[in-house]
Amino acid sequence: MALYQRIADLPLEIDGYDLERRELAGLQWTRITTTIVMRGRGLEGRGEDVTYEPDQHDVLAAADPVDLSRVTTFAEASAALAGFGDGYRRWAFESAALDLALRQAGKNLGDALELPYRPVRFCMSTRQDARGWLAANPGIKKVVILVDTKDAVSKSDGSIVLPAALKERGIAILDSISFQTGDIDYSAQVTKAKSLNPDGIVVAALYNEGANAVREVRKQGMTQPIVAGLGIMDPRFIELAGPAAEGVMTVNDFWTDNPDPAVARWVADYKQRSPTPPSNAAALMYDTLDIVRSCAEKSGLSGKPDDLEKDRERMRDCFAKVKDYKAPVTGSTTFNGDGDALRQPVVLVVRKGKFESVR
Repeated sequence: MALYQRIADLPLEIDGYDLERRELAGLQWTRITTTIVMRGRGLEGRGEDVTYEPDQHDVLAAADPVDLSRVTTFAEASAALAGFGDGYRRWAFESAALDLALRQAGKNLGDALELPYRPVRFCMSTRQDARGWLAANPGIKKVVILVDTKDAVSKSDGSIVLPAALKERGIAILDSISFQTGDIDYSAQVTKAKSLNPDGIVVAALYNEGANAVREVRKQGMTQPIVAGLGIMDPRFIELAGPAAEGVMTVNDFWTDNPDPAVARWVADYKQRSPTPPSNAAALMYDTLDIVRSCAEKSGLSGKPDDLEKDRERMRDCFAKVKDYKAPVTGSTTFNGDGDALRQPVVLVVRKGKFESVR
């Protein structure tokens, strides 16, 4: 039985739904999503519409509600939503409907699919390791962390990932000093950091805020070594920070000036197709698709509709066996037992206006 058929006939009663709008302001745009809260039999099911265009969320809020009061199964709800908005919008309503149907049935998704229940793990990358920085600066015993608490990735780097790596190696954290995405003046934060006289400075921020913070650190005469999180991995960090960027260290899977011939060819080809240089995300997406293609070729997929479930199992089993796969751009990749991809990160330092490998 196809997986969809195992949930299609789940009984479902829908009394109505509410919309919850969420906004997160960034430097260049405001990210807007809408959560659909579907109600029925005193329970709630949720799904999130992540449509990128902001005005489309206004359209949804102003639109007449979709009448789902007559549906009796999840399949009927899905059919009633056919043609409703783009994929993101329909998926959000279907997710809310499925969530509600499962709650009304007293089941989780694993139960309904008759498969071992294995929750999806959402984890932050642990590649923001401070070992390379500490090895290059053995005199560091105490640090101050400057962290952007508004940006989710920077906040995680500055409050979870990097502190754990530092504490594991016996480094004292004197203070964690916060700022927010969009801030321009960092003098107060740096003045406080300077008063604590740390051996080193940790910056967890995106490239714009990171550059401003680093520039203020050097402006106030602090010469301590600096390590930064993934967010600074952008040529614009070096442009904005200017001479203050010199010597700043970080860790990443990819950098555009990697002298490896294969990577250099890929970067050159990318630049011919795009007005901006490739980011770490672009490199990871390329390598992810390469791994998918490799598994598709090795697994003997039939591509026939009747074999869809077996083809999915073949792909799943192939991914589980990926060990030391030589990805074209980011190098050796292995999937562990939790399904996480493991790579060997590269320690980078800014030298003469470019990121270079420390090793």
